[in-house]
Amino acid sequence: MAVRKRISPRGGGCWSLSLSWSLGLRKLQGNGYRDWEIEVEALHEESVDTNIQVDASADSMTEIYQDRLIFPHTASVLSTFDARYFTSIPQRYYDVRLLKVKIPSNYNPYSKTYDGIWDGTFKLGWTDNPAWCFYDIITNNRFGLGKYVDSKFIDKWTLYDISKYCDQLVSDGKGGLEPRFTCNLLISTREDAYKVLNDMASIFRAIVYYNAGLIFTSQDKPKEPIYLFNNSNIKNGEFTYNDTSKRVRRNVILVRYNNKDNFFKPAVKYVENREGLIRFGIREMDVTAFGCTSEGQAERLGRWTLLSENLESEVVTFETSLPALYLKPGDLVLVQDENRQNKILGGRTLDLDKNYAILDLKYENLTGYQNVISGCKFNVLTPAGNIEVGTPSGNKATELYMENPSGMSIPVNLNGAETRISQIDESLLRRSQVQYRDLGLSLNGDNFFDYVSQETGINYSGFTRINLSSTPLDDTQHTLLKNTVWTLEVDPNFYNYVNSPSVSGMSTTGIYPGASLEPHIDWTQKFRILDLEEKEDYLYKITALQYKFIKYSTRWYSTYIIKKYSLDTWGRSKFLQLC
Repeated sequence: MAVRKRISPRGGGCWSLSLSWSLGLRKLQGNGYRDWEIEVEALHEESVDTNIQVDASADSMTEIYQDRLIFPHTASVLSTFDARYFTSIPQRYYDVRLLKVKIPSNYNPYSKTYDGIWDGTFKLGWTDNPAWCFYDIITNNRFGLGKYVDSKFIDKWTLYDISKYCDQLVSDGKGGLEPRFTCNLLISTREDAYKVLNDMASIFRAIVYYNAGLIFTSQDKPKEPIYLFNNSNIKNGEFTYNDTSKRVRRNVILVRYNNKDNFFKPAVKYVENREGLIRFGIREMDVTAFGCTSEGQAERLGRWTLLSENLESEVVTFETSLPALYLKPGDLVLVQDENRQNKILGGRTLDLDKNYAILDLKYENLTGYQNVISGCKFNVLTPAGNIEVGTPSGNKATELYMENPSGMSIPVNLNGAETRISQIDESLLRRSQVQYRDLGLSLNGDNFFDYVSQETGINYSGFTRINLSSTPLDDTQHTLLKNTVWTLEVDPNFYNYVNSPSVSGMSTTGIYPGASLEPHIDWTQKFRILDLEEKEDYLYKITALQYKFIKYSTRWYSTYIIKKYSLDTWGRSKFLQLC
């Protein structure tokens, strides 16, 4: 059998030509043929011109079977080019939607909206939401950890809350809007499972941890404190503090990512803190934005890294008992340490009702501050009904149960068993155990006065009573304990330090250095839980990192990130969240 093909190449260089023909092997094998040979012969005449060289050879041969085969889990593209218009094979780039993953049954991945309350079930669909890409790589049997980790041991309810935060629209830095976090990546090599999980979680600023047989994620995002600590509910009343070294507070970040606006080629985003450059010189850091293809997302990662290192520079450690059992890594707590303040503004309540609170604080201790503090907030620890992941025995994250102290109600839909929950509003997860009320009056107003109880006959004369009748505490979803933890949080914007006892009577030039810092010393601090360690039975060591809400909402950090920002009451930023 002979096949002839005429080749007429245009231009110089090497050309390849693919030929195909049918040998009819099955027919030949039926006639006794078992083997065959393929011979390639060049029929052209040799060139006599030394400037022209023509050579032909067989590069490769492929046997093609006409069997019908499938290529599972494969995306293939067939492209045909006319050699007359290209000097070489052109490069090609494809923007495609590839793998379908498990997404919530009430989720639209294209409009990024959620319909109603999620019932915990999934459907298959494409999405670039990193929370669900993360969930799929854990539960997938083919390329993930599905063979080793059952989906019932994964906290999907917290991931649902995280996914909503990922889909929120923020500025893309170019006058438009885009989702806060997206995931676009191709994992083509085998890696350590724990490393891949942490890389995936880093896309949406989260950590992965294992607790009580379950896999949890905790995201760094704006939160409300869920617990309250002062010197009265920790061991020996002692907080220990440490600061990070200035050498690890960088002011230049190089963020490496793949730019979707330039065919997904590698790119670098430069982010800096100009004030830090002027003060300390260049302190550079390289960061790889895993799965990031947006310049705006890369910039937000760089800004968040800079602000975290420069603003959150203090670590506190302390030991406590059973309250630690409620806390998890990533939770936010309030800390007020009387040893760092020039007045006692925290302790235990002597009596508590939704309309009033009697503090273990002598009223005479506040008399020197009537003209100093013109606005403060009352924080009180009141246990709340809470939705927990797992079961009371702690072995299934796909199920929920309700920790509901006596006398409280939680608006949830129950399914079958008394405490089994079929669907929830994710805001009921990790509910705050702290209630606060903005008093908004000076200390010599109606909110503070001596009190003798008419209900119990107990004489509280000389102790401070706070009137809450205008804004009563919630006693339907919280338990109001008589002996619970409280703090008074001073608003620095309404603190007249010139009239404080330590400054009053001094001339303007005679005020001691640092007097203007008094309101900030008395400000209750927020910390994020990093680690919980059981030291002995019923004694736990807690390590927490300073938390600054401003890092999520600074409009621009080139004006120094500590000195020049605008806050409303209690430190909540007036700017939109950009991080």
